[in-house]
Amino acid sequence: MVLLLLGLFLGRIVLTYRIFNDTTDENIHIAAGMEILERGKYTVELQHPPVARFVVGALPYLVAGLRLEGHERLWYGGPWSKADPELYWRSLALARAGNLVFAGLLFAVVYWWSRSLHGPRGAVLACLVVACCPNLIAHSSLATLDAGAAATTVLGAYALRRWSAEPTAKRGLAAAAAFSFATLTKFSALSFLVPLGALYWCLAAGRRRRMLATLPAMAVVFLAAVWTAYLFQGGRPDLPRYAQRPANLIEKTPVAGRLVPYLFSEGMAEVHRHNLAGHQNYLFGKSSTEGWWYYFPVALAVKSTLPLLALAGIGIWGGRRNRALLYPGLAVAVILGVAMTARINIGVRHVLAIYPLLAILAGGAWAEGGRALRLAVIALATWHAAESALVHPHYLAYFNQIARGREDYFLGDSNLDWGQDLANLGRYLREHGIAEVQLRFTGVTEPEKVGVKARPLPAGDPDPGWVAISVQHIAGTWYDHYSYEWFHRRRPVARVGRTIWLYHRNGNP
Repeated sequence: MVLLLLGLFLGRIVLTYRIFNDTTDENIHIAAGMEILERGKYTVELQHPPVARFVVGALPYLVAGLRLEGHERLWYGGPWSKADPELYWRSLALARAGNLVFAGLLFAVVYWWSRSLHGPRGAVLACLVVACCPNLIAHSSLATLDAGAAATTVLGAYALRRWSAEPTAKRGLAAAAAFSFATLTKFSALSFLVPLGALYWCLAAGRRRRMLATLPAMAVVFLAAVWTAYLFQGGRPDLPRYAQRPANLIEKTPVAGRLVPYLFSEGMAEVHRHNLAGHQNYLFGKSSTEGWWYYFPVALAVKSTLPLLALAGIGIWGGRRNRALLYPGLAVAVILGVAMTARINIGVRHVLAIYPLLAILAGGAWAEGGRALRLAVIALATWHAAESALVHPHYLAYFNQIARGREDYFLGDSNLDWGQDLANLGRYLREHGIAEVQLRFTGVTEPEKVGVKARPLPAGDPDPGWVAISVQHIAGTWYDHYSYEWFHRRRPVARVGRTIWLYHRNGNP
């Protein structure tokens, strides 16, 4: 059963590769990973560490023969701009395939942890929840960092739990390796796992002294992993002009470039600066750079399937006397609590690690229930599976019944419209014999590469003819000088995918 569910999970991921063009962030992650192989350094963009980027950049470089050719981006005159469409699609699919490593890891950790808590049948239920979770499928199918961050963060939490239960040197080193892997996949893992490890230490009555005794060796493992991942680049290297920043406190300390690589310190400082400055966030029809403390609870409430939330709730209630369930439950609480303090509110993907943890908790719904409750669990699991089947392949834009039909009022950005439907627009235009459109588009993909002949949409009312516009612009997610009143007064002729609305200037043709 577990192998069948793993095949279902990975198969659904692969089936999306050539349906959707690259989303907004994919080209920079792939380019940064390719730089390691092509130039032997890591400087393209520093807000994220290199491990997951290396994973998504390796196959396009090694198998497809994609090269940066002196560029820092794949678009904007880079190799994707110059390449034929087939090389674009092939290299993009290979980059996305790199994340299958993390998808498999995530699935395995959920199985191991669930089996230790609930036995084999509870583990099967947890794996079913993962295999049919729209958000996990969506982000595992993209050449981004969020699936890797989810998998390695949950692995780190599991390893820390095992170390707190039995603080041997072997388990301490394993926890250090998992912690390092997570941190070097995405910096947010550091902010999640440090307080989580501290909580696990507090709960380890009688074992704390032995845990402390293993910390020096764990620190050595962490530092070795960081230096290796950053290719032993010490000192301050030459950075691209747009990446250069004034020196900050981190950079002025002996830590930067000595104890840890300068680029590691600078990357963390970049994330800190970004969070302080805020981001263009969107929630309930309003934009803000400050963010909202309740953003992630709302995002989880409308982006999760309702039966998943119900199963997790039943699992927690049924296993309330099982002390071991406290550990994945604490991981959910810490991740959500830390995220709620952030001013960067751009997607449920930033707390994606919560979903495998909820799946682990949901496994207890089968293990702890009687006959009637198990029938209810079967019904909920069937509903959860049906939700993901019905939304295929538009997993990224999934919303549950709370927000369905009003998605663009609740959330934007990578929750809904990450620029993924331009290729679907190209297919629609070819099928309906539409030669050209006026286009206002969210993503970075060059339209002609995916079969869209387009000219820019005017700032006022559109010119006569066909008009294609991303739903985020109509909703007002982005600050810009365009007026969208014309669109607010009319119904679209068609909706392409889940994110592009198609209009005709003089009414329906």
